[in-house]
Amino acid sequence: MNIKKIIAATALATSLTGCYKADIPSTVVLLGDSLMQETSGGLAFQMLHNDSAPMLINNSMGGMMLAAVDADEYWGSRLDNIRAEADVDYVFVSLGINDIGFYKKRPNGINEMLAEIPQAIDNIAIAAQGAEVYWLVPHLAMQDSRLAGPEVDLMRDLLDQASQRWDNLNLVYIGNDHTLFEKDLIHLSGKGEGLVTREFLRKIGE
Repeated sequence: MNIKKIIAATALATSLTGCYKADIPSTVVLLGDSLMQETSGGLAFQMLHNDSAPMLINNSMGGMMLAAVDADEYWGSRLDNIRAEADVDYVFVSLGINDIGFYKKRPNGINEMLAEIPQAIDNIAIAAQGAEVYWLVPHLAMQDSRLAGPEVDLMRDLLDQASQRWDNLNLVYIGNDHTLFEKDLIHLSGKGEGLVTREFLRKIGE
């Protein structure tokens, strides 16, 4: 190798030294339903679009419940298993909307929610101890959707009560501006997904 090539190679190596940050500043877990699943793509792109990005673990899927159909036995154990494999700093949650639809169809749904939802929320808060939980609260625009009814307000109230029980449980509200939602007034529009993404990203490192 001639002297010019040696000098060029040395200069390139020097210029690259220290350019990239390989550390992982935090680990983020996504838990949730279709709202989280649909938001996770844009959220992941924004979150991971740098060399020192957090580690992201996505456990969201359309149709997921919080408490109904034995989901209350799933989430705490699932989060325990995730934390056995990785230190977790932030847990972003979107759960409860599918439960509203489930309990709404049941004759004694309100009483069942009162009996089952608080413990299901607590299971997640307990499993997340030492990490910050940010929970996307079911939005009020659903009152104009097929899910309209007292179950929406009750779910919001139960989450509010849980946030007072648990120091690590923080609630994220996005209002009821109909432009934030699809025509069904349940799922997020592109604008709504962008808003949730910005809200969640803002929580990291606060």
